[in-house]
Amino acid sequence: MIDIKDLRDGNIINYDGLKSFSYLYYDIVDDLIPVKLTREILKNNLSFEVHDMGDYWQCEKEDFVLIQPKFLIMPTIEIDYIFAFKTTIGRSIGIKYVHHLQNIYYFTIQKELKWKP
Repeated sequence: MIDIKDLRDGNIINYDGLKSFSYLYYDIVDDLIPVKLTREILKNNLSFEVHDMGDYWQCEKEDFVLIQPKFLIMPTIEIDYIFAFKTTIGRSIGIKYVHHLQNIYYFTIQKELKWKP
């Protein structure tokens, strides 16, 4: 479940299929399900470039970078993404869901991260 404080208008959530959150729907808060962030969503729906760097995945959009270390012992386990800018050392902020990424992107880049179906 998602805490309503974590959402901004336009965040992508899963409610009766994939939808954009609107503050008009406060009555359905108990039914909101976060959308897990994946490389496929980053590439296909959020227009990130995805690069296999050997020990980790690097996903870029302009100066915004997400790094996902690979768990080489058990490759089916996916580790959370780490946020960074191309010009700085990464901050260890675990990002699991699309709405978390949308919020961090907005507060750091000052642009909305648009979802394309």
